[in-house]
Amino acid sequence: MSTQDALEMWEQQVLQRGLEQGMERGLERGLEQGMERGLERGLERGLERGLERGLERGLEQGLERGLEQGLERGLEQGLAAARQALLMLYEVRFGMVSPSLRARVQGMKDPEVLIRWCELVGRGAREEVEQQLGSG
Repeated sequence: MSTQDALEMWEQQVLQRGLEQGMERGLERGLEQGMERGLERGLERGLERGLERGLERGLEQGLERGLEQGLERGLEQGLAAARQALLMLYEVRFGMVSPSLRARVQGMKDPEVLIRWCELVGRGAREEVEQQLGSG
């Protein structure tokens, strides 16, 4: 197995693990918090409007918010792992990352762009990488 193949395999494993762990942790935390918040609200409304109606609405809202928060947190954790992997891969191949490049990578919120950048850093020449990452 060549160094390039090993880097590509490592890159994909790190990205996959980071995204999976981030999504899992985010969903767990979001669901727990969302259900807790939803139940609290549902019980308050249930006392005012009737226990059955309040519990239904509280659970629905809690699940929705929990899922939304979990997905958001999971995505952010996955993006953070992808950014870290990209910067590590850059340093392995080309040395120190410039502050401007680090800021550009840290500011990227599109997972597809981060994956393309990882592929580029893993395979491309330094000049090509700097040109692409410098201009987007």
